[in-house]
Amino acid sequence: MEQALTSREPIADLFFQAETKYFQLNRAEYSVPVILKIPGTQLAGSESAKRILLDIFGVVIDDYGSAS
Repeated sequence: MEQALTSREPIADLFFQAETKYFQLNRAEYSVPVILKIPGTQLAGSESAKRILLDIFGVVIDDYGSAS
């Protein structure tokens, strides 16, 4: 998993639309939900599958290089 996250080569070409919002929890913390919209036609087996599960991983890095 670490190799996939740090690799410069994409694992798959997948087009998506991302939407974000942010909510301040207190003076030092925010909640940032992220919504990814992926057209079903891009997913393998999407023509006959009723439901497809995706595992999406990401890393949040602040201006100082610290990962959260």
